[in-house]
Amino acid sequence: MSEPTGDDAPPTIREILAEENPEALFISDMDDALIGYGGQHSKPQVAIYSASRIVNILVSQGVNRLDAIEHFDFNISCAWVGEHTPIIVMDF
Repeated sequence: MSEPTGDDAPPTIREILAEENPEALFISDMDDALIGYGGQHSKPQVAIYSASRIVNILVSQGVNRLDAIEHFDFNISCAWVGEHTPIIVMDF
């Protein structure tokens, strides 16, 4: 059996959301923490990220865990950039 080509691969969460909401915002360099998309009734669909995965990505980039959590708390989880701001699931 042959490996799937790019054309055969299922769409990514990012690709699906881009069709649903072309104005959806994404967190830079955190695609591995992107777990889905959703939103409230009558509001645009937005990206949904896992908080624990974001912290783990920061740690894998060489940041110690306490600094990663602090960076997440002060620079990522509290960011509001309008109605297309991603949702972060606090799954610690």
